[in-house]
Amino acid sequence: MLFQSYHEVAGPNVRNRGLPLPYKLAESICKTLHRNANDELELIQALDEYGTTHLLAHVTSNDQRRINLRRGSEITNPEVDYKVLSPIVFKGDSAKRDLQKKMEKLAKQGNSRKDLEDGFCRCLYEYGRLYKRILFDGLNCTELKIPSSSIPILSSTKIIAFSFTPWDSDWSKVARDTILDVGIAYARVSHAERALIPAREDTVRIKNGQNPTLKLRPHRPEVDYPGNPTQVQTLEISALRERLKGCFSQSVAENSAILLLNDEERTKDVLNIVFGIDVGELGWKRGLKELFAFGAGEPSSNGQYRRPRSRSPSRSHYRGRERDYASHSQPQRRPNQIYMVDIKGIYERLLKTKLRPKDESLNTRIMAMKMGLSISGGGDFDGGRGGWSAGLDAEILIEIFNKMIHGTSIDEEHEVLQALPLPKLPSRAIPSASGSNDVGAGEDDSDEERDPNDIQQKPLGGNGGMVEDDFSDYGDSDEEY
Repeated sequence: MLFQSYHEVAGPNVRNRGLPLPYKLAESICKTLHRNANDELELIQALDEYGTTHLLAHVTSNDQRRINLRRGSEITNPEVDYKVLSPIVFKGDSAKRDLQKKMEKLAKQGNSRKDLEDGFCRCLYEYGRLYKRILFDGLNCTELKIPSSSIPILSSTKIIAFSFTPWDSDWSKVARDTILDVGIAYARVSHAERALIPAREDTVRIKNGQNPTLKLRPHRPEVDYPGNPTQVQTLEISALRERLKGCFSQSVAENSAILLLNDEERTKDVLNIVFGIDVGELGWKRGLKELFAFGAGEPSSNGQYRRPRSRSPSRSHYRGRERDYASHSQPQRRPNQIYMVDIKGIYERLLKTKLRPKDESLNTRIMAMKMGLSISGGGDFDGGRGGWSAGLDAEILIEIFNKMIHGTSIDEEHEVLQALPLPKLPSRAIPSASGSNDVGAGEDDSDEERDPNDIQQKPLGGNGGMVEDDFSDYGDSDEEY
C-alpha cells in the first residue's frame, strides 16, 4: 500500500451534516474495498498529538470515484502529522456494521485540544500494543511508516524495569538515606505463551547500606525475595551507583532497551540526586516514538511531537512525507538507546485514576491489582501497609506492561475500572515466574459494543495465549463505547 493513497474516512477532520454520513460511508467503503480472499477490510487507525483518533482508508483514484458521499461531505488526504499508525481489521459479514459503529463514535468525538501529555500517553500506550503485534503477530511494518531497518531492532529490543522503595515520603528531602532498596528486572519473551514474562533468575535487588532504618525494624515488613538469592546485595551508595550504571550499560550493549518506570519524573530525581546518574547526559529518550520512527536510523532530536514537514505540502503532502522517510532506507546505525515508559503516567492519565502520591511500591501493586494481576506483599491499601521489595516491584511493572499491550482498548478498560472498588492487597504467596493472571479487569461478558482493534486477553496460563476478538457474534448495540 502506498501511503499517499490513504484518505481519512472518520474523525474530526471529516465534514458531515448529521449521523447518516457514517452509515453511507461505511456502506460505500465496504462495497468498494471489501473484496479480498479472506473477506476482511483493513483500515488504519491513526492518533494525532492530542490523542484524537482518525480512521484512514486505503483508496485509489478509481475507488474514490466509486465511494458515494453525501453532499457537504468529503474525503481528502489528511494534513495531520500522525504520531501512531496501527492496522484495524473488520471481519466477515459484520464488517459493515462494525465499521459503521466505529465511524459513528469518531464522528461524535470532536477535535478537542486535550492536554498534550494525555495525547503523549495515549500514543505511548498504542505504541506498546503495536510492539506486541510486531513481536508476536509478525505485523508488516512497511505500511506504517516504520523503516524496514527498524524491524530487527524492534524484535530484539530488551524490556527492563527499574524500581525503588522510598523511606521518606517528603521529596523535598530526597537524599541517599531515604532509599531502602532498588531493583532491576528483565523480561523474557515467551512466544509459546505470547507474553512478556519476568526472568526472575536475572532480577537484581540491591539494598542501600547507608540507610540507617535497615538496621531497625521497618514500618512495614520486607518481602522475602523470591528470585535468585545471590542477586540480593547490600551496598554502600558509591558501590550501588557503579552497579546501577553497569546494569544500564549492559542493557544496551547489544541493542536498544525499553525501560519501564513506576513514575518517570520521580525516578529521574532519585537517579540524579541519590545515585548521580543524569538521564539527560546519558541520552535516554522519553517514550517510544523514536524507537519506531527511526530504529537504527540517523540521530534525531528528543522532541516528542516535532517533525520536519514537507517543503511542498500543497503539491502532495504525502509525497513529501515519503521523501522524509525514504532517507531512512539506508540509515547509519546510531548508538543504542534507552527508551523510558512511564507506567504510572499511562495509568493515571488514560484510566483517569489517581494513585497515592508518595509510595511507589504500593502504587505499583495498586495498578497490578486494579488490572487483575495476582501480586503479593500483605497488608491492605487503606492502612497504607504492605511488604517492600524493589526487585519484586520491578517484576510487577513488567507484568503490568504485558497486560497493557495485550489487554482491551484503553477506553473500554477505563469504563470497567471506574466501576471497580479499590481492592484489598491479599497476603498470599509470591506470584509464579510465569506471571499467571486472574481474569483481566478489561474482560466483560456483556453485549456492549467493542472496537474491532481491541485485543481480548486470556489467562497467561491458558492454552490459547492471546487472541484477537472475533466480532462476528456481537450484537447491534448502539451504546457508546
